[in-house]
Amino acid sequence: MSPRIVVLDHDQTLHDQYRSLLEREGYDVLLYPSLPDPRTVLLARPSLILLDYFMGSTSYGWIW
Repeated sequence: MSPRIVVLDHDQTLHDQYRSLLEREGYDVLLYPSLPDPRTVLLARPSLILLDYFMGSTSYGWIW
């Protein structure tokens, strides 16, 4: 099983770039355009989470 990277970013252009670069390096990539419930991400068992601090106009990362 390949290491999994979860990318949380609202910018579709960056999604395409992340997917292209990371899959070429052998990673399994999951992309989210908005912030899902944190449990959803944890259940994916990622090796790394890349979180855009500024997600749109009102969300700043996760606030639990």
